[in-house]
Amino acid sequence: MELCFDDRLYEWEQNYFLNHYVQGLLGKDPASAGLEGTHEALKTLRDHLASLPRGLVHRDFQSQNVLIREGSAWLIDYQGVRPGLAEYDLASLLLDPYVELSENEREALLTWYAQHTGRDLGELRQTYQLCAAQRLMQAIGAYANLSRNLGKPHFEQHIPVALDRLRDICDSHPLLAPVAALTRLNGAH
Repeated sequence: MELCFDDRLYEWEQNYFLNHYVQGLLGKDPASAGLEGTHEALKTLRDHLASLPRGLVHRDFQSQNVLIREGSAWLIDYQGVRPGLAEYDLASLLLDPYVELSENEREALLTWYAQHTGRDLGELRQTYQLCAAQRLMQAIGAYANLSRNLGKPHFEQHIPVALDRLRDICDSHPLLAPVAALTRLNGAH
């Protein structure tokens, strides 16, 4: 695997989701004829994300990897740091299945981030949504793998929240509409 987020890493994350969640947990064939549009959308997603300029990202920037001690924030579990999209880390934190943020809180934080980085909120939101879908698929694949194959069944409890968030993101972005079908497969949590 390459050290930066490129089309191959995005494809690996998507396949992780397809193999461990769709096939492994749901028992559905991810190559089934009814999902051609989904596979095309996944390819378009990874090609688009890989075409964007990268900066340094944590890659697992979720609540459990941010520790607050004596008024300072400390990042842990950073062995996955690599060139990627800041919106991927932003989506990891704001849509973290371990934490409940309201839509208003997410929107306020996204707006704050745009203002403090000098980014256009509309452009930021577009890339954030695409990164959110990518990150949530990776997380769902990880939860399915951890619970099914690695003897950690408690991770399965996070799948429904992650699926709901993935479905919401997919329903709000035209490119991702076919991906929403993966969240509505028979047996989906």
